[in-house]
Amino acid sequence: MARTFNESKAVFLAGPIEFWWDSEEEPNRFNSPDAVAYRAHRDRVRDIFVKHHFLVYSPHTAFKGDWNDKMQPVNDYVLSLCDVFVDMSPTHIPGLV
Repeated sequence: MARTFNESKAVFLAGPIEFWWDSEEEPNRFNSPDAVAYRAHRDRVRDIFVKHHFLVYSPHTAFKGDWNDKMQPVNDYVLSLCDVFVDMSPTHIPGLV
């Protein structure tokens, strides 16, 4: 892969961010074993791309604080520029496939 600036491919790591939030039905979903494993896997995938000189955009770290849907166009714009799209949605969890 690229070894100089402006040559690296841009990767968009997409996933079901909101799915992992706690809810009244599942107040500990964020810290559930599935959520912890998902985040660890996502981090490994990100690290592999970075190690191979890709530029990785991760929507879950793009902003800090409580989400506001008016900011979604930022993610949409970055998505339009990316060379690689990776859907990190776990296939073993009902409702995400």
